[in-house]
Order: sequence, then structure tokens, then C-alpha cells
Amino acid sequence: MKKISLLLIFFIRLIGVNAQGPTLTSANAGYAVGDLYNFEICDSITTAGNSGAGVVWDYSTLNTLGYIINQTCISPSGTPNASSFLTANVAIDDQTGYYYYYLSNSTELTMLGEDNFSYITVYSDPQKMFVFPFSYGLVFTDNFTATYTSSGIVHTKTGTSSSEGDGWGTLLLHGNTFNNVLRVKITQNYTDQSANGTISTYLQSYLWYDGIHKAPLLTFNEYLITCNGTSYTIIKVAINSDVVGIKEPGCPKISVSLYPNPAKDVLNIYSSAKIAGIKLFNVYGQLVLSSRVNSANTAINIVNLADGIYLFTDRNKRRHHYKECNYPQIN
Repeated sequence: MKKISLLLIFFIRLIGVNAQGPTLTSANAGYAVGDLYNFEICDSITTAGNSGAGVVWDYSTLNTLGYIINQTCISPSGTPNASSFLTANVAIDDQTGYYYYYLSNSTELTMLGEDNFSYITVYSDPQKMFVFPFSYGLVFTDNFTATYTSSGIVHTKTGTSSSEGDGWGTLLLHGNTFNNVLRVKITQNYTDQSANGTISTYLQSYLWYDGIHKAPLLTFNEYLITCNGTSYTIIKVAINSDVVGIKEPGCPKISVSLYPNPAKDVLNIYSSAKIAGIKLFNVYGQLVLSSRVNSANTAINIVNLADGIYLFTDRNKRRHHYKECNYPQIN
């Protein structure tokens, strides 16, 4: 299965600051239509630091890479496939043609599925991300099941998710000091199974909240993905650019979509602005494909790429975009 996977980031609003970090509550922890989120990808760090009380997390030397993540909360009724998610009350539009559907109410924040441009994933057993109120020391787990059809083949995604308020303390980030911050640890362990194979993913995420801003200040995601007997470890780190003052002034939002997903031979790229060039990197950071484009739409031949996971970047005159691409050949 070849699959485009977006860096998973949860945006939670916090209230109730206390001596052990802020408390997440239903009053301002749920997604709301009209919310905007801006993150910038950073160079990777090797560890998320310690858990516990009174911790100092020093990431003051993190460098941003110019890759922007823009997300907007919209009404599900404004999405192309809203009829598949009738219980959703908010959808996240990542500006690339992908939509993520949630139920946000007084007791929980739950993921119902996604529409990723070429197939729709619907959770028959939704994935509960948070229960409210949520604070330091609280732990809960949830099972989830989803299905999707890709290239005529039915895939089943099953797994477990565990969320824990595992630390509080001080976060040093990009010239800023944030006190009394809560760190949330989210562990996801799941498989994607079809008649032709299985992909296993172990994802451990850490998110830091200050109780003032809606989105986390910093996110750390470590993936261990196993496909066809080969395992890959990927670490992705992102800073809330609206909070730490690294947002690029005057840069318009540019939407970039990759299609089809999965793809075996040709990957089509559609952009709302002219692309100067594209690059593909493997998980070891090696450049495996580079091409000048000078067009808003293009297609690249991927038939000679080995099975695995690749990082896709495109460039125009104002900014870079970033996507993670999975190309395991099991379809």
C-alpha cells in the first residue's frame, strides 16, 4: 500500500492552570469552526525529554526548516464527503485537499475518520483522543477500528490509543520561556491489513500546552513503521509558529495535493501556485529524486522507487511545503 500520511498533530485548548500544569476541559478543549493553526517543521530532536513534575524541557536551540503546516477547522457540511461522517461536528482542512473529521463535545474529542483525496477512511469504532477534564497524572486508553478501500482492495485499520498527562514544568523554546506547561503523551499502536499484506505502526507523540493558547506549543512524533519485514523510524518535530513568533509575514497559504493515494507508478502533484521544484528523500535523509517543475501541476514517475517511506518537499518563490509519503508495494 502506498499512502500519503500527514504528520499527526492534535490541537487542544486548555483552561484551569494550577501547580501541576493546566487542565484540559470541555469548555475550551474542543475544536471550533473557524479556528486556524500554523506550525513549522523543525530539525529533529532525538528525545522528548523526561516525564514527571517540575521538569525543564530545553529546546531553545531548535531550528525551523521552512516547511509550513496550515490547518483550519471548518463545518463538515462544507466538505466533499460530509455524508460519510454524519455525527461529526467539525472537520480539519489541512489546505491540501485532506479532511479529518471529529466529534467534539462536553466529554470527549473523538476522531471519526478522514478523506484523503483518493479514499475515505471511516471509523466503525471511533478513536477517542481525549476525555475531559484531562490533567497531569490522568491516563486513559481506547480501541479503534476503521476501514477503507484503495485500488479496489479493502483495508482494515485496528489498534489502541493511550493518552497520559505525563509531565509538567517549564518549556524553553525558540527564545521563549513557558512556565507551568503540561505535557501530554499519546501512544498509538495499530495495523493496516488487506489481502496483500500488513503495515504496522507504533506512534508515540508528545504535546506541550501552556493553558493559554489553543494549540500545543511544541509537538514531537516518533513513528516506528514495519512493512514487508522492513522497519523505519521517523521523528517529526513542529513548533506552533503563531505562539513563538516565527510565522512568515505576508506568505499566502498554498495548497498542495498528491494523487493518487496509493500510487504505484505515477504520483500526480497539484498546487494552487506555481512549483519551482520537487524533491523526494528516503528515511535516511538521502535525496532519491529531484526535478525542476516551474508549473502548478506535474507528475513524477515512481515506478523505480524501492518499497519504503519517503519525504516529499516542493518549493516555490515564497515557501516550502512538506509531506510524508509511504510507498510500500503491497497493493
